[in-house]
Amino acid sequence: MIKGGDQVLEMARQAALTAAAAGERAEKEFDASVSRIAEDMAVKLLQQSQRWLVLKQTDRNRRDAWRLAAGVAAVALGLFIGGYATAEWRKGKELEAGEATMAAVERCWKRPVMVRDVKGESVEMCRLQDLELKEDQAGQSGG
Repeated sequence: MIKGGDQVLEMARQAALTAAAAGERAEKEFDASVSRIAEDMAVKLLQQSQRWLVLKQTDRNRRDAWRLAAGVAAVALGLFIGGYATAEWRKGKELEAGEATMAAVERCWKRPVMVRDVKGESVEMCRLQDLELKEDQAGQSGG
């Protein structure tokens, strides 16, 4: 009976070792399985995040391009309006000068100075100082 008990104990010990080895193998297999799943998930996550990052960067680049285009358009419009305003201002000054000259010539036609030329004939003329813009007219015309 002792021999039979030893055999039972030996079989129990072997069963315990086999169970422990099977448990270790199962644990290693479980760890390997979890590791493979984590690796697969990491790869997929990385691929998705790269796509997301590319889409985000594309959107940002597109938005920045529109902002730049809007800024350039605003500057161009400002330059155009500024140039037009400057041209109108200069045209206004030229018109004022032309009107002042015409007014001076009209004054001269109304009151010309009579002079004699070398032949002795009387000629109507205007003196240059009569054609200049006078101080009281300069204040009225804004220049």
